[in-house]
Amino acid sequence: MPTVRIGGALMLAIATIAFVASLAGAAESPLSEAQLVEIAVEANPQVKSARYRWDSAVHSIRQTLAPNDPIFTYTNGDSPKNP
Repeated sequence: MPTVRIGGALMLAIATIAFVASLAGAAESPLSEAQLVEIAVEANPQVKSARYRWDSAVHSIRQTLAPNDPIFTYTNGDSPKNP
């Protein structure tokens, strides 16, 4: 009889652990960082405006990459009448 009780208790413990493990595996995974950022952007107007400022800064033209104003220079160095 004690063997049956120990075996029954062991089977009940294994079934309980398997049931809890299956519930834990079926639960939703936690939110990722990207999902949290999207939720914050949708809910908070300050974060939304900061996001728009960031996007406009990323897509702006860098002034250091823009060409300089063209300057035309003329020299008469290879002329036969150059003094």
